[in-house]
Amino acid sequence: MNKKIIAIFCTVILMASFFSACGKKGYLLAKDEKGVEHAYVTDENGSTVLNDSGDIRVYVTDKNGNIVKDENGKPKENSVKRPEYEAKDDKYETDDFVLKITDEWKNAMGGRYTKGDNADCFIEISKYFTDLNGGDAALQGKLLDTISANEQAMDNYKNKYPIASFEHGYKEICGKNMYLLEFYVEDENKNAVLYALHVYFAVGSNVYSIVYGDATGKEYNPDYDFTSYVQENLTIKIK
Repeated sequence: MNKKIIAIFCTVILMASFFSACGKKGYLLAKDEKGVEHAYVTDENGSTVLNDSGDIRVYVTDKNGNIVKDENGKPKENSVKRPEYEAKDDKYETDDFVLKITDEWKNAMGGRYTKGDNADCFIEISKYFTDLNGGDAALQGKLLDTISANEQAMDNYKNKYPIASFEHGYKEICGKNMYLLEFYVEDENKNAVLYALHVYFAVGSNVYSIVYGDATGKEYNPDYDFTSYVQENLTIKIK
């Protein structure tokens, strides 16, 4: 399957323990998205602490993992960049929005939620662009390359399956004009073999993508409207 159809564009994987684990010693040992372990500074509630620049405070450690202290016995500090999103079992949150995760969806990793034990059916959330000018009205123009690539990909399905449709256009969701890309492929026995719906929306210059994908068609239900799920669970933050 063409990777643009699945639309996996994760930027950062956030470990849930960053903001919820207990740091009984005043710090929390945890690995970042690159597998590097840090001693995250924690407050009295065991939560990680940000510096004035909005980055996460960490203690400097030596090769043995012990915290390094200065000449006054005070722990030395550094910082690491704060992840762009927080992915938990019940929500996905950025500085721009919150998407509640409900029903059968569970957090498999990062911004990808799977339906029960079926890893082929998923919700994928990601930041798609950071340089949009013109708000919602400019979405279609910004997505022209994506639309063209998906049209070409669907042509390959049309050569193999009797039905392979690709539709796109605006729809009002959560009071915003969001842009939708919808894919459906059916075999000769009228069984769905692929379904995907991409929902794009703008918050300032940032464009985000929420994808509902069913890579095998096993969960496909013609009566299921994923846009209603977005409408009910997405909250755009007012700044």
